[in-house]
Amino acid sequence: MNLVAKEGPLVNARDGVVVLSTEAGAWDELAQGAVGVHPYDVGGTGEALHRALTMAPDERAERHALLREAVLRQGPREWLAGQLQMVG
Repeated sequence: MNLVAKEGPLVNARDGVVVLSTEAGAWDELAQGAVGVHPYDVGGTGEALHRALTMAPDERAERHALLREAVLRQGPREWLAGQLQMVG
């Protein structure tokens, strides 16, 4: 899930918005641009999805830029090194 959340902003050319669980590992990196939701809050999830789908174009573009910046800050090599460091 964490890699998918990071992959989306890189391949989406239409300022896609990421709705992401605040419990996901990627949340720490993507919180500035993503719309957060608690995974067990069904009503909150619906509200977050509605917010993402109806978001003003300028806010979408700003959030998308923040997401891309966050993802590019830590590439696959850095991610793998961090994972190995945690287990080693």
